[in-house]
Amino acid sequence: MSFHSDLSKNRFGEIPPEVCMFAPLESLNLYHNCIKMIPEAIVNLQMLTYLNISRNQLSVLPKFLFNLPLRVLVVSNNKLVSVPDEIGKAKDLMELDISCNEIQVLPAQMGKLLALRELNIRRNCLQVLPDELSDLPLIRLDFSCNKITEIPPSYRKLSQLQHIVLDNNPMQSPPAQICLKGKIHIFKYLNMQACRLDKKPDSLDLPTLGKRCLPQQLTDSMEDFYPSKNHGPDSGIGSDNDQDPYDFIDPNPDEEAVLCEGDLQQNTALRVLHKGYTHSVIMMQRCMFTPS
Repeated sequence: MSFHSDLSKNRFGEIPPEVCMFAPLESLNLYHNCIKMIPEAIVNLQMLTYLNISRNQLSVLPKFLFNLPLRVLVVSNNKLVSVPDEIGKAKDLMELDISCNEIQVLPAQMGKLLALRELNIRRNCLQVLPDELSDLPLIRLDFSCNKITEIPPSYRKLSQLQHIVLDNNPMQSPPAQICLKGKIHIFKYLNMQACRLDKKPDSLDLPTLGKRCLPQQLTDSMEDFYPSKNHGPDSGIGSDNDQDPYDFIDPNPDEEAVLCEGDLQQNTALRVLHKGYTHSVIMMQRCMFTPS
């Protein structure tokens, strides 16, 4: 025999103490009341697996709430501004609805909810989706009506996801036109993004570049070799400086158009030497061509 209590649509300002003393209670519905806080006595309900306390006036979810064996927790339409880190203790939680609140950040500990199948975070103030959610066996994810601009590429690992609702967000990655096409196109995009990130080099592969033949007139950027590389402002690559470090050497139009690795190294060394002894060479040339 299971015990359920439906106290919805009353004017309770608090949870009746008698309810918290009824240990066999498995399901408690407090929908649409005026409850402002959850009493610590609720931990007496160690059989409670379902709690609906939506459309009340809660501003905080107490830490002790997650010591209960909850499988379904519905706290939508309240005044919550955060979710405590202790939510990670709710190992049995399968459905979480925290929609229609004022939550700004989701804790990384939500990634420990390894039984979670449905997550509704609709209509909050979220700007970022935590990477940790990608480890969950989610079947349904609703983060519509937030301020989210990007779905992390790691979300491609949500292999069991059947429904994703993301409308009314300023989406940039994936772009809105891809999001409108549905889940399959979204996941294709995330896979492409992940491949680009995996192939993106962290530094210049000089041995690889050395095997190439480089044109004598070097370009201002390395985009021909690393088109997706985003170099830092101090890397010196792709800069628009007006001064060429080797502009004191006039190019010889009769020279070959291509220098290989050895020629490139030799030419660089000659340029450095030339910088130090330009004046001496000019004087020597004047002496050689001065008529006797």
